[in-house]
Amino acid sequence: MAATRLGGHQDRLHPPQPACLSRRLECLNVPLLVVRSASFNGVPPALLRLARRHDCDAPYFNDEYEVNECRRDAAVCEAFQRAGLAVHRFCDQLILPPGEVRTKSGDFFVVYTPFKRAWMAALESGEDLNVLPSPRRQRALACGPDRIPESIKGFTPSRGLSSLSPRRVSVVVRNRG
Repeated sequence: MAATRLGGHQDRLHPPQPACLSRRLECLNVPLLVVRSASFNGVPPALLRLARRHDCDAPYFNDEYEVNECRRDAAVCEAFQRAGLAVHRFCDQLILPPGEVRTKSGDFFVVYTPFKRAWMAALESGEDLNVLPSPRRQRALACGPDRIPESIKGFTPSRGLSSLSPRRVSVVVRNRG
């Protein structure tokens, strides 16, 4: 997990999600390690240092599609590949990755109905669908999980969230710097 402070941008911090992920990973003997960085640019070298410290040969992560996250992930791939290490990326949030469904000439669709037909055809063919099995418990590692940060320096929760149901709360944070 990378905890990053975005200068001048709004970001969302969902505290229950990393804690839940950490608990689920612990059941598999996989410690959730937290990399802290002042910006997305600092994440690739920080992850590479972490991988070297723990003798990891490759990062495994799910694609994110927000602009800053796409740039960060591309920089992580580049840094690991320059270091001679493999990178394993997965699409977990979407049935088909963005840009996968195109016109016969390879362009993006501009009208919804033809896009929908092509998307349904791709879905029915099942060619690009790859359902992976659930991971198995691995042997215990020497390191344990990091403490999940409850907040990120420079960000404060917005007001008025205390009345919302705990299951429906996503804490919106603002950069105060």
